[in-house]
Amino acid sequence: AKGRLAGDPALKLALRLGGKSILRRVVDTALAAPVGEVVVVLGHGAAELEQELPRDPRIRTVYNPDYSTGQSSSLRAGIDAIASQAQAAVFLLGDQPLVSLQAIEALVGEFRRSKSAVVRPRYRGTPGNPVLFSRVLFPELSQVTGDQGGRELLARHQADVAMVDLNLESPVDIDTRDDYSLLIRKFPDLEKL
Repeated sequence: AKGRLAGDPALKLALRLGGKSILRRVVDTALAAPVGEVVVVLGHGAAELEQELPRDPRIRTVYNPDYSTGQSSSLRAGIDAIASQAQAAVFLLGDQPLVSLQAIEALVGEFRRSKSAVVRPRYRGTPGNPVLFSRVLFPELSQVTGDQGGRELLARHQADVAMVDLNLESPVDIDTRDDYSLLIRKFPDLEKL
């Protein structure tokens, strides 16, 4: 498709924003959040992308050999790698470099308060990512197939979703060169960070 990043998902995660890769920005935000560990699932280009990760004992890198079958295989690989004592997991998208620490903190805080099966942010009225899933849903998440991620599960468990309202812009996906260029134009200060 026009503007696609050469069909290479690893290429977009390695794009630089202010000297850091898109992947590194997401991982750094996750590391700053109140979480016990950060599981990074890599597929195509794993060796190159692993070089982008900081050296931190809280990071566990998992390789997904079935990455070409869609998001669900990465979701399953991540679920399988989560520590047995984890009560929940916040699922971040690697191509959303401006994911907010405030959003992750709000999700974790709401989960600790309510113990909801799912906690999701609502950005100025619009639901978005990342999404927190309680351990009680891990078996169902492990059964997801195709390129859907957790969408089907969210629909099935709507009554169990706690929404967290945030007065923030929803994080932008970087899917095309145009998305990347627009992000650079919209947030020129990223180049200085």
